[in-house]
Amino acid sequence: MTPLSRRLRLVSTALSVIALAVTTQASAGWESSYQEGKAAYEAGEYGKTIRLMRAAIGDKGDEKANAIKTSGMFFEAYLPHFYLGMALSQRKDFKGAFDELNTSESMKVIPKFRDLYVQLKQTRSAAEAAMSAEAPPPVAEKPPPPVTPPPSRATTPEPVPSTKEPVKEPPKEVPKAVPMGPDPALTQALNAAAGDIAGALKLAVDNAKYLDDSEKRRLDTSVTELRGAQTASSAGSMRQELQKTVAELRLKAGARKKEEDDRLAEKKKEEDALAARMAQNRALSDAVSRATPVLQEAEGFLSENRPNLQPADAQRIQRLLESAKKSTSPDAVTRAATDLRSAVATARKSLDATRRASGTREAQGQYARGVQAYFEGRYDEALPALQQASSSLPKEAALKAFLGCAYYKKFLLTKETDATLKKEAEGEFRAALAADRGFTLDARYFPPKVIAFYKEVAGKR
Repeated sequence: MTPLSRRLRLVSTALSVIALAVTTQASAGWESSYQEGKAAYEAGEYGKTIRLMRAAIGDKGDEKANAIKTSGMFFEAYLPHFYLGMALSQRKDFKGAFDELNTSESMKVIPKFRDLYVQLKQTRSAAEAAMSAEAPPPVAEKPPPPVTPPPSRATTPEPVPSTKEPVKEPPKEVPKAVPMGPDPALTQALNAAAGDIAGALKLAVDNAKYLDDSEKRRLDTSVTELRGAQTASSAGSMRQELQKTVAELRLKAGARKKEEDDRLAEKKKEEDALAARMAQNRALSDAVSRATPVLQEAEGFLSENRPNLQPADAQRIQRLLESAKKSTSPDAVTRAATDLRSAVATARKSLDATRRASGTREAQGQYARGVQAYFEGRYDEALPALQQASSSLPKEAALKAFLGCAYYKKFLLTKETDATLKKEAEGEFRAALAADRGFTLDARYFPPKVIAFYKEVAGKR
């Protein structure tokens, strides 16, 4: 590539970049001007709207339905001629408004937006009416002055008398009256009423759903009659009537809108209350489901153990059961179930302690009866009593020793032939030594053979 070709390529690339930048800047310019102008129109800053919309039209004159991307898949319409026309109408430039609104309609974008199109047609009609009222009266053309021939210097001969009848001159034509233009007072009255007409049309559009057909016809009739007024006084009267009608219908529309808003608010309130009740019921149902096993356990425990429970424990469990069943809120049910579980656990511990104490007392009684039977030689009676006492007093070494002695005495009575009895005696002696390694049999109460066997068992350990 020659140096000249390289320079030409660089120049071409630079020009492309500059053109792209200029295009992007222009695009951003019309879009920014349009959006700012639209915001200014909505804020009532019509002068600023006119300036910004004209700037946008200077960069991009064609209206488009989907020209400005807002977010995601959503686009905003580009309608600069429409908003320029609406702003010009607010500034009483009815001719400019009429032209811009016609331009907007000709681009066939505004009809896609029903509400805006209705505003366009109504504003354009009001502008057209105002333009008609403002038109200057036509100036009647003056007829050209008659051409009079110049007098001749020659001597005019005397007329010769004629025997013929004199020619009658045709009657002179009476000039027609020049029609007068519109009454300036009427024009002024209609111009003053243009804003009232626009307000009436806006009321009809903005409150279409709150006005019935007869009220809409009444408003339309008032506007039509005012536009067709023939005198300033009738225009003034009709304007006052239109203002009265607009004020009345605005109040009615406002009251109906308020009624609708109140109705919707009440409906929303009822729907919210219903949703809250449904949520509360679901939460209550869940709480009852979780609490049901606790209630069933408490009822079973109370039914089985009421006679053996402390009165305070039984009363507390019964009270909590009733409270849980009557609870109407999830929190109350959950609290009652938690308290009930705790009350049952406390009552169960108390009951177990009572049973252990009762079992200990009974075991002590069996122990005493078994010892007495042993010393009286009634070994068959001593064994069952000592065995029952031993199951409740497993760590009582002396009890185990008495049981072993009873087995060994029966073994001696069989003349040492029943090895099972001896084995049972050995097992009980081992149990006594396991409970108390230093336990010994007192020679004052136990025979030498029994003591000897006990020592033998102790020596094997």
